[in-house]
Amino acid sequence: MNLHVFLGYAAAVIQTILALVVIAKRPKRIENRLFCLLLLLFVAWNIGEIVIFYEGVTSNNIKILLTPAILLSYVFCIFTAVFPEPQPDAHIIKSPKNSFLFALPALYLLILLFTDNFFASYETIADGFTIVFGKNEFVIKGIIIGYLLLSLLTLSKSNKNTQTPTQSLRLKYTFAAMLLPIAAGSITIALSKFFLGGQTIYGLGLFPVLGIIMSFILTYTMLRYNLMEIDLIFSIGLVYTLTTAALAGCMELVQELMQNILDSSDGWAKVVTILVIAAIFSPIKDALTKLVDKFFGRKDFDAAQVMQKALEKLRNQSDSDKMLKCFINEINYITGASSIEFIKPNQDPKRELDNFPENQYDIDAIIFNYNTLDDKTNEQKAIFLKENDIKLYYPIAAANNYYGNILIGAKKTKVPYTKAEINLISGLANELPHIIENIKMISQILEQEKSAQEITIAENLLKTIAHVPGTNFIDNHSIASYVNLTHGIKGDMIDLNSDENNKYIAIFDAFHSGIKAVLTLNIAYSVFRTTQDNDKKFIKSHELLKTFSEQDLCFAATLLSFDKDSIIVRNLGNPVPLIIANNSVQPLKELTSSPIGIKKELVQNKTAVTLNDNNLLFCSTNGLYKIFEQFKGVSLENFLEKQNFENAQDCKKTISQAIATHVSEGFSDDITFIVVGLKQ
Repeated sequence: MNLHVFLGYAAAVIQTILALVVIAKRPKRIENRLFCLLLLLFVAWNIGEIVIFYEGVTSNNIKILLTPAILLSYVFCIFTAVFPEPQPDAHIIKSPKNSFLFALPALYLLILLFTDNFFASYETIADGFTIVFGKNEFVIKGIIIGYLLLSLLTLSKSNKNTQTPTQSLRLKYTFAAMLLPIAAGSITIALSKFFLGGQTIYGLGLFPVLGIIMSFILTYTMLRYNLMEIDLIFSIGLVYTLTTAALAGCMELVQELMQNILDSSDGWAKVVTILVIAAIFSPIKDALTKLVDKFFGRKDFDAAQVMQKALEKLRNQSDSDKMLKCFINEINYITGASSIEFIKPNQDPKRELDNFPENQYDIDAIIFNYNTLDDKTNEQKAIFLKENDIKLYYPIAAANNYYGNILIGAKKTKVPYTKAEINLISGLANELPHIIENIKMISQILEQEKSAQEITIAENLLKTIAHVPGTNFIDNHSIASYVNLTHGIKGDMIDLNSDENNKYIAIFDAFHSGIKAVLTLNIAYSVFRTTQDNDKKFIKSHELLKTFSEQDLCFAATLLSFDKDSIIVRNLGNPVPLIIANNSVQPLKELTSSPIGIKKELVQNKTAVTLNDNNLLFCSTNGLYKIFEQFKGVSLENFLEKQNFENAQDCKKTISQAIATHVSEGFSDDITFIVVGLKQ
């Protein structure tokens, strides 16, 4: 048989076997399907060369040879976009429409090929042939090079996204193997003559050799790095093939020894040989298994060292979800489990076991334990888990705290879990509750620190715009103000502006706390200070706050503006202002309205108040009303009716003394009020 033909057959057979093994392992997985398709296209390419060896170089045979080569360029682009994981930013697989559009250049090349427009002429040479592409040469080469560049671009992104050295090496070996025949077979030929016309040489036998090299690289990757999860098929096959060869040699040696040297009969020789083979089979198999595992990097792990490194990774996670994901990744990497799932408490009662047996994690042992205890409910649950291919069950609990459970499926290789693996997982699972509690504690500390920093920032921002409470005068009016803010900043603020062109005093109550409250108050402060028309202050604030609709920013406000001897009172959302006079309290009922920033239409009312020596104007936020109702057992109005105030300062002093005890004990809301009277 011609060497070229032998190489073609050898490459085709090896690649067919690899394709069948890959698709048999996981036929529904898109990566396995594409991997199998690529290998079968390589097989078709080899068959094309074999056909040329037997039938010679003809136009039709060249078409048979080049068809899989053209399809390989496109299919390889898709494979790079989905292996080892689908790349979200890979344009070729973003949608079926994109995949079709990227297939059009390959389809165009096939149309050129089968309409005799792909090459102008061909000529047979020793060990190959030459072709002249003709007028479409640069289009053909450009398309092939374009597919190659797209594949390399996607491959570089895939390599950046690998999470472990094993994944990276698996990726590099796979694509290095596949690029070898693709690039050296057809694309390198196109690249080498992209800027030159003339004949292009195709050497027969080159591609099968590269295909065989590719197959050996892929087989090595499957063995050492568990490519396509078919590591066990090769390793077991290799072990038993070597074992069979070793035993055959031993059998021949023992028979020769018995018959020729010891001069025993053929019957006794066979009996002794069988006994010897039975005795040495297991040691030889174990020795060869260790040899294969050592050669392909599958070494016994040091449980203590692995656990130490795994715990270090788990403790470095910033939250419980990331920690559990890291735990699953570590267990999956160590054991090669087909499935690992964390079930939260009450997430799926059918998969939660009660009265869990201590130190029993194997599902069969758990079922036996429940059967012994005659616990039918939990026994049926455990049987249900086993029927769903769950092999190990680990509850995550400590003291009286239950965090969920870990369900671990069978190994991908279908071999049982070793005692070392079960103990390692058990040790890690027992540490999870403590790690979860530590993460919670650290999160609380960080949240408290963050809240403290936020409150400090908010307090500093508020200090720059808030009016300092005390006694002030506007025209012939005396204004006594009181402010007590809680540590959390509930949103109260007084703004007093004595500017001749924009003279007012306002009481704000933002409907949030912390930074959001300060943001709302800054918006209100800015609008009120820059808007001289008092009728438009609320309107502009309302329109501006509507732009923050997602945050629902809003505030209540009472605005007092001064016009000669009268005070114009506007109130939106705050308690109704009061007129205090001669042991009586009269609310300004016409000033009830909704706060500013609420999504419904803004409605504002105003009224003019003229004070005399016997009455006062009282305005406050709702915090003062709350403290009287909760601790005094009377309404604020009833308390004020029983008092006899000499002036605004006396009213402020009386109220502040009445609430002083409760304020010092840390009342939970801001308390803000002003009292306006005539200057004396």
